[in-house]
Formats: sequence, structure tokens, C-alpha cells
Amino acid sequence: FAWGHDELRPVSQGFSDSAGRVALTLVDSLDTLWLMGLKEEFEEAVQWVSDHLALQAASDVSVFEYNIRLLGGLLSAFDLSGDKRLLAKAVEVGDMLQSAFQDPQPLPFVSHGFSVERRRA
Repeated sequence: FAWGHDELRPVSQGFSDSAGRVALTLVDSLDTLWLMGLKEEFEEAVQWVSDHLALQAASDVSVFEYNIRLLGGLLSAFDLSGDKRLLAKAVEVGDMLQSAFQDPQPLPFVSHGFSVERRRA
């Protein structure tokens, strides 16, 4: 019900895109799919990420969530699987996140101007 969206709403069988439409739960679950031996599901999810997840600056999102769930999800799944498509997406996310650390203050912005453009198949 939430394929390609940020969060599942199980009661309504719907979804929300509160993190900028980055398929946050899907990306955050990649390493779990790998560890559980669900290789077909893992490959399907990685293919979606590779084909449809495209980042561009536009609106504010949580730097924390992007760091731990998006970047962390991509890097942990890459570390487990060695799939270079995940590393390429992690580099895109990391490059975008760099702008949140440009303030002279020692801490990054809490939210910053990122969003995602989804490429159509």
C-alpha cells in the first residue's frame, strides 16, 4: 500500500510522504531484507531505488532522518550486499546533505531544503 512512499498507514491502507517522498521505509528496510534472506524482495526494492529515487533541492526535510534512515539505509545495504547502485545513491544523498553542514555553527541545520524528484519509468 505504500510502495515508493515514506510511511505506511496500516489501518487506512494508505501512506504518507512526510519525508519528501524518498521511500524512507523501503530504504530503511533494505538491510533487513538482505539479512532475512529475502533476496528477490531486496532486488525489487534496490531496482526501485535505482530507477526512481532522484534527489533535488526544494523543500525542508529532516537532516537527522535523511542521515540515519536514508543515508544509513543505503550504506548498510551496500555494505551487506556490495550492490554499487546503493553506493551511487548514498553518494547522491551525502552530497546533498553536505549543504546542511555549511553554517558556521558546529551543528548542522535541523531541517534543510531538500526534496526528491521521482523519475518515471
